[in-house]
Amino acid sequence: ILTAFVIIFKNSLATSLRYKIIPAYKNQQQFENLRFALTVISGIFLGIVVSISSVGAGAIGTAVLFILYPNYPAVKIIGTDLAHAVPLTAVAGLGHFSQQHVSLPLLSGLLIGGIPMVYLGSQLGKKLSDRVLRVIIATMLFSLGIKLALQ
Repeated sequence: ILTAFVIIFKNSLATSLRYKIIPAYKNQQQFENLRFALTVISGIFLGIVVSISSVGAGAIGTAVLFILYPNYPAVKIIGTDLAHAVPLTAVAGLGHFSQQHVSLPLLSGLLIGGIPMVYLGSQLGKKLSDRVLRVIIATMLFSLGIKLALQ
């Protein structure tokens, strides 16, 4: 639910943070160094969270990237987050596979349904405007968050 709000209000959040954080630094390069450090710290946090809960690489990672990189278009944030999520979840998945925590029939069904749709989704994502894509993502995340919260 929080990620949905971050996606919708990313510009105002980023502007607020920029006015509160950048003045503390003497130049833009110092701020860029801070932003890179925060990105690395986010990666550390997401690595831990993904391996123990499978939540994070998408929902939390996207929100963090929208805040840290507000001038990036949504499709670039999503693409970067996915490129990050693949090796992250692959390592976590291999760890769980080695401990026999993976259901092969369930995994097969997910891959058969999911792999073709990844291509279709990426093609659709580049055709949608940034604003429409952000609204779609935020609506899905908000709906899922409410559904999980009310269970």
